[in-house]
Amino acid sequence: MPDGPMTGETDEARSSWTVDTLHAHVHAQLDDAKELLKERHEAHVSLLDERFAGQTQATKLAVDTINERLAAMNEFRSTITDQQSTFLSREVADAKFDDLEKQIGALTLRVGNMAALNTQAQRNLTVGLAIATIILTIIIFAANYAFGTR
Repeated sequence: MPDGPMTGETDEARSSWTVDTLHAHVHAQLDDAKELLKERHEAHVSLLDERFAGQTQATKLAVDTINERLAAMNEFRSTITDQQSTFLSREVADAKFDDLEKQIGALTLRVGNMAALNTQAQRNLTVGLAIATIILTIIIFAANYAFGTR
């Protein structure tokens, strides 16, 4: 470093800068800048490492959550598949319904026939009772007439 103050070139004072002092000064400034950049770089790397660790942890948590949901969905699908295996197929259900419709039709016809037969039987019974009542009345009148009770 020069002996006096480094004032630079002026008309009044002689400059104390030499090539060597300028070289040393620039190198000192560069070393300070390098040190500052190195510190900033390390701070950025440290900050990025922390953020990356946080992101990694968040990603791991999200993956674990998704895996749990997928496991629950797979269990639900398995339950649905098991349940579907116990259901009737459409073809079997349609065949059963067709068979039941035929049976209902046959039973309806039988009930109609039985109602008609029942109505005819009631008519026959009514006519039979009426004839029996008439015959009984004639017998009572004949008996009263024959035995003198008038």
